[in-house]
Amino acid sequence: MRNNKFEEVIIMKIMYVLVCICACLISFYASAEHRCKIKDGEVVCTGDNESGQCNVPPLKNPRQVVTDDDLTCVLDDEGVLCWGWDKHGREYVPPLRKVLEIFFRWENTLCATDESDMGVIRQACWGEKSTVKILSPNLDKFSNIVEGKYHQCGFYKGSLECWGENDDGQTNVPALNNPRQVAVGGNHTCALDDNGVKCWGYKGTYGQFSNVPPLRKVLEIFAMGNISCAIDESPTGIKRKLCWGNKDSIEILFPSLGQFTSIVEGDNYQCGFYNESLECWGKNDEGQANVPVLDNTRQVAAGGNHTCALGDNGVTCWGDNEYGQNNVPTLENPRQVVVGGNHTCALDDNGVKCWGEEKYGLNSVPPLRKVLEISISEDTLCAIDESLTVIKRKLCWGYMDSIEILFPGLGQFISIVEGDDYQCGFYKGSLECWGANRYNRLNVPTLKSPRQIAVAKSHACALDDDGVKCWGYYSSSTNVPPLKNPQQLIVGDWYSCALDDDEVKCWGTHADLLGFNNSYSAFLVLGVEDDLYKISRDDNAGITDLSRIFPMFLAYVFKNELRFFYSFDKLFGEKLFKIFGLHSKYSKLFTLFHSELKKEMRLIDTEEKYRFLWNKDIYLPYGHEFFSEAQAPSNDEERAQLLNVLVESIKTTMSLMSDEYKQRASGIILKLVSGMSAVTLDETAEFVSDAGLNPYIRPRVKLQMELIRLLGL
Repeated sequence: MRNNKFEEVIIMKIMYVLVCICACLISFYASAEHRCKIKDGEVVCTGDNESGQCNVPPLKNPRQVVTDDDLTCVLDDEGVLCWGWDKHGREYVPPLRKVLEIFFRWENTLCATDESDMGVIRQACWGEKSTVKILSPNLDKFSNIVEGKYHQCGFYKGSLECWGENDDGQTNVPALNNPRQVAVGGNHTCALDDNGVKCWGYKGTYGQFSNVPPLRKVLEIFAMGNISCAIDESPTGIKRKLCWGNKDSIEILFPSLGQFTSIVEGDNYQCGFYNESLECWGKNDEGQANVPVLDNTRQVAAGGNHTCALGDNGVTCWGDNEYGQNNVPTLENPRQVVVGGNHTCALDDNGVKCWGEEKYGLNSVPPLRKVLEISISEDTLCAIDESLTVIKRKLCWGYMDSIEILFPGLGQFISIVEGDDYQCGFYKGSLECWGANRYNRLNVPTLKSPRQIAVAKSHACALDDDGVKCWGYYSSSTNVPPLKNPQQLIVGDWYSCALDDDEVKCWGTHADLLGFNNSYSAFLVLGVEDDLYKISRDDNAGITDLSRIFPMFLAYVFKNELRFFYSFDKLFGEKLFKIFGLHSKYSKLFTLFHSELKKEMRLIDTEEKYRFLWNKDIYLPYGHEFFSEAQAPSNDEERAQLLNVLVESIKTTMSLMSDEYKQRASGIILKLVSGMSAVTLDETAEFVSDAGLNPYIRPRVKLQMELIRLLGL
């Protein structure tokens, strides 16, 4: 008995605990909910307000309130208003007409019953499930019903209604003015009314489904899947089928394309003229075929995804503008326009201007003459220009840089020099270059009576009345230093040199080494096609055959050799170097002087190679121009040089003569400088022959006799 009572007490206590727990849970969940009601014309909400669902906004005569989770919705004189938070988007109310009631239907779905001015009653729901259902009248009262995959549309008393699924707003019919046709796609809808075509519903990634392109007089619309189309007609009777959405295109239905003129090709689209009207057709994903209103169009250019036209209002561009290719700059009397992938160029009174994508330097227009026309192919722009001497060129830049001479024929050019894939030459005193224009090496600057051109791999230099000018690859090889009466010019791959009244002066890579040549240093700097090389007695830096070096450096080689001769021969050699200079055509007489000295020293060269004492690995072939017979002097300056050398050749040996020969030498010198004649030259020849019996003077005799021969010519 006692055990039964004990069990009853335990059970009662357990029941008491359970009742308390349930009460607490009920109290907790009751406090987590919120409730709203209309009291004295106002909405009052109590309970949980974590998402602001109890923060009642200003309302106008509320007459219904509903709640669910963290969401509150009210129907007042201005329609339906929701606040709070809802992960299904029920707070975003779709367009509604005159709302009769609101209610929650299905899970996470809010609905409203509304009525149109024509008495159409609908049930519009949104949230997890978005639909529109016609409640009244029956659907058999609607006309011209068009069925889509998930929604339908039709007309009732001149009003357009849509029903079915509404996930993308495809049944939310906007305000229309006398609609007369509807087209239903997958998740979008289009209608034709007095104002044209309007589309709504699924917009696509870039709004391409709702963005109706410019249309003329629309005759018909239709849709399929994610594509909308319209058939329109222009004032000139051109009928088009224009589609937009997943596939943007224009098709000419009438007239046939064979009746269009001046057709140009773009990237999968074309443009042409019919009855002086410009039309475009084909791909239209960037609006490149949507021809705007133009005034008296004379020319059209089609590119990748943009188009330009030239008319009375200048240049107008449309289509893709990602790189600013449609942003036409100020132009003065434009007369031609061309377009490429993402860039545009125009020819006006000031020349050529380009804009858009700066690819391959297309917008950097090279120097041009009088431009006759421009053209473009892919990423290469070309211009045909004409010089004052009527030289016509086709000059291209961008992906392919080149210059082609169109007139005259290349056979009429003279003094042509060859570069790396390019040439330069003279025509009627004008210097021109043509071929591959890498590094702008063909862009000849303004020159004044050019008379010499030297070319290398990446740059060129010219000698004119103003001195030396270089152009091409921007480096120190084109930065010309001050020069004194430059007379000869050479260029290597990375350097340039000029021979002026003083010496050889170089600029560019390793040009600072040239100072070694002005003294008897341990090094000698010689220029070949690719670079300036520093050679020494023990290292010839890979140079053996001196015919590879530029001729203006040869005199330095022979001067350097003087260090091995007797002091009076060295003294005369230095005078010889100074009198003739590096630019004289008689510098070759160095070889005659040196060869005789070496023979006297019993140093005979073999293998048709003249080898040098300073470095026996370097040589000059006997077939070289330096060993050819010198030509007669062509002017008084050259004659004076020869006479000066002859006099010095006698003077510098007088210390080796007897008193008798010194007296004869003085008399000969006096006659030579007083007034040279044939008789004097004969007397001089007899004297040098006699004096040459002295073994120390003998090496001079052959040189002296050559000088007498040249003076007598």
